[in-house]
Amino acid sequence: MRIKNTEQLTSHGNKTGRGYVAQILEAGMEAADPYYNTLSLVDIIDGKLHIGMDEFALNDAPYKKHDVYSREDLDRVFIFGAGKGALSIAKALEDKLGDWLTGGYVIAKHGDDIITGRVRVKLAAHPVPDQHCIDGCAEMAQMIREIKPTERDLVITIVGNGISALMTYPVEGLNIEDVSEVTRYLQIECGANTGEVNTIRNSIDRLKAGRITKMLHPAKMVHLFAIDINMAGTGGGTYDTVVKRHTVSTFLHTLPSSVSPKQALEVLDRYNAREH
Repeated sequence: MRIKNTEQLTSHGNKTGRGYVAQILEAGMEAADPYYNTLSLVDIIDGKLHIGMDEFALNDAPYKKHDVYSREDLDRVFIFGAGKGALSIAKALEDKLGDWLTGGYVIAKHGDDIITGRVRVKLAAHPVPDQHCIDGCAEMAQMIREIKPTERDLVITIVGNGISALMTYPVEGLNIEDVSEVTRYLQIECGANTGEVNTIRNSIDRLKAGRITKMLHPAKMVHLFAIDINMAGTGGGTYDTVVKRHTVSTFLHTLPSSVSPKQALEVLDRYNAREH
């Protein structure tokens, strides 16, 4: 139950009406809960792993079939990701996959309860990244190098709101103060939107813009996007606007991005931020 004081809320006034409202609110929050949505997205039937539901497919997506994997075709299954809600998704995958799951690594937000067992967790800062973000990314990258993914491995990646800050791993020569100031100045002081800030962050990061996926190659991969695609400014949640035009939104960090350093400089110029 997400409403912890239901009895208090429904014990006076129009008790019947209050009870209905409490039930509606509880059902709404459950419907939006990434844990339960992930449970419905993944299943093991007759010894085979099924991933996918029509309800979760993007409009006009060219591929809507469920992914099906046989146990004998996979050596290992891993989870890697970051974002708000990523822990709930990782927990759901742990509960559903059971001994299919080998392990993984997730970066979540300070204050989240660590509820996973096989998946390692780093808690870090959002919206302005901190050193914990970098430490988590470094540990995740090291884990990927150590497991040495093969074509017989399956990796499920998680992208949640907030990943742009939580998955921060600047290129050599930059530190957390540099990246934090980019976020703080542009987004908080200048009012730049996340897409504009990500145009810069994608150009100076070791994992963003699909670089983490390149590290995971040649493993089989399933990318889960636990995001509100309408709020992200993607134009209604179609495959074309979310994926093919990802260069505009720049937030699906497990996918490649064609954003260039030139475009990053254009954002800096737009806010007179080069010297700052």
